Amino acid sequence: MTATVSTWVASLLLAQAEFPSDRGFAISEPVACRVIRGYEDYEPLAEPVIPRTEKLLIYVRSEGHQYERQADGYRFHLVQDVNIRRQGEKKILWGRKRVVDYEGTSPRPPLQLYLSTTLGLVDLPPGTYEADLIVHDRIGGGEPARRTLTFRLTDPPPTPPRSDRITDSTRPTPASKR
Repeated sequence: MTATVSTWVASLLLAQAEFPSDRGFAISEPVACRVIRGYEDYEPLAEPVIPRTEKLLIYVRSEGHQYERQADGYRFHLVQDVNIRRQGEKKILWGRKRVVDYEGTSPRPPLQLYLSTTLGLVDLPPGTYEADLIVHDRIGGGEPARRTLTFRLTDPPPTPPRSDRITDSTRPTPASKR
């Protein structure tokens, strides 16, 4: 059984104030979203339930990540791995290292980073799953930040019949032709 990563995006917002360094590296609770527009600008799903033919869009915010000063600004580097399991089970059904590999520079310290990950899970059967998100701070090193998102995949809704098809009831009969 396989799943595919259809696309991934990671984005950055530059901030002026320093982020508290005593917290250490962490990520926020993952949020299943309908759309992600930017840092803390997203539309969460009311419930983390999607038809398996649609993409699962996940938002997480990084906190306490490290960056280093360079001649052209500040460099940051976050890497995200994802493992998918059935809810409550340990066996990984699908996993991928480096789903997101987000490295960049900015003119000011990159204090507010978020990761947006889009997963295509069409090969998984309907059911309740857990997505383990593991984010590594490549500059700061240390232990990765881990969070889990529980979500449910459903069968897609049935396709309604097309109304533009000619059926026996709409087909002209010889008596109705003139």
